Amino acid sequence: TIQGIKNFREFCQQQDPPLFERHDEKWLFMNFGDLYDCSRSILEDMYNMLTEMDAIKKPDPKGFTIEVVERFADLFTRSEEKFKIFEYYGCHYEYSVQKLTQLRESNPRFAQLYRDYHKNEKLLLDIESTLKLPLARFPQYNLLLANLEKSMKYFVETLAARRNVYNDQMKASV
Repeated sequence: TIQGIKNFREFCQQQDPPLFERHDEKWLFMNFGDLYDCSRSILEDMYNMLTEMDAIKKPDPKGFTIEVVERFADLFTRSEEKFKIFEYYGCHYEYSVQKLTQLRESNPRFAQLYRDYHKNEKLLLDIESTLKLPLARFPQYNLLLANLEKSMKYFVETLAARRNVYNDQMKASV
């Protein structure tokens, strides 16, 4: 589906005469390719990290291990700049959809090629739905971070409980 956006953009760029002005293309497709590359890069980093740690093959039954939580925290800290692209995309998404609607309504040639492209390519999602995908990706990262936070609380509580047991044993031995 994301490849469908890239293919549609290339398809539009190959039309002669052009389907729309360059500034319309900029707003229609925005930084969708950059978002795709950013998501792919972050997911590859996560997979490589987990593979390196062998966490995929030996999951902790109580959730993430402290090492995994620390490594994810480090990865997200290092990726902070990458996430700014999602913010930019989210702020301009509505305008992108408006531009797509405007082009379909005001440009019969674009509207026909848009319909033909969808029909011929047998896309799983239409272009509008595909443009929403990056907006769904970002909350998934937030859920992951919430799960990591929950795991950290488990570690902190376990450590506190162990410290209390140790302190009680020390008091009892005195």
